[in-house]
Amino acid sequence: VAGMQAMLAAIYGGRTIALMRQFDAKEWFETAQREKVSRAMLVPTMLKRIVDEPDFSKYDLSSLRVITYGAAACPFEVLKKTLELFPGRAFINAFGTTETASTITALSPEDYVFTGKETAQEREKKLRRLSSSIGKPLEDVEVQVRDEEGRVLPRGEAGEIVVRGPRIMKGYWRDEEKTAKAFTKDGWYRTGDAGYVDEEGYIYLTGRADDLIKRGGELISP
Repeated sequence: VAGMQAMLAAIYGGRTIALMRQFDAKEWFETAQREKVSRAMLVPTMLKRIVDEPDFSKYDLSSLRVITYGAAACPFEVLKKTLELFPGRAFINAFGTTETASTITALSPEDYVFTGKETAQEREKKLRRLSSSIGKPLEDVEVQVRDEEGRVLPRGEAGEIVVRGPRIMKGYWRDEEKTAKAFTKDGWYRTGDAGYVDEEGYIYLTGRADDLIKRGGELISP
């Protein structure tokens, strides 16, 4: 869905789309250089293969302005190296599901800005967040974390992530039973993902809601 959404946006804007049948780092470099690609859409495993490419410096990637990635958390060392090798680019980490018409939370380009005045400890803390968080809800999306009884949990406590907003599907085609299970009684879509929200509003995934263990009245992610 995310890929199709990106393609439709590009077509609507009259842009050229450079497609690869199967990802290969060298082919990606050659395509990006030849087509003067300005935006790239990747997953973390692709990013790793790109930044680990021995011939990285041989290619002209000056046209590349925006790098969007998602589908999985980006390992700390991979993200750190990526930011070092692609200075001045805008980065976006997007998260969503098919049922939410793709993106519902994101780390925006502003989240990746470093002033240069941060201490080493502050820089590492920020990098840790960027490599583990799925960002904050988009403006038209509401997110809550609930326990198995449907109660809204305070920040810092793990539970199931539920969302609400105009991006969310109305239901599964001709499957009322599945639709009923996918929504709470008050109309929030159950993502099935377990996670929590920190004090600054950033969301973190910890696993699947079905994997949570109840102990002492609290839900614990194994």
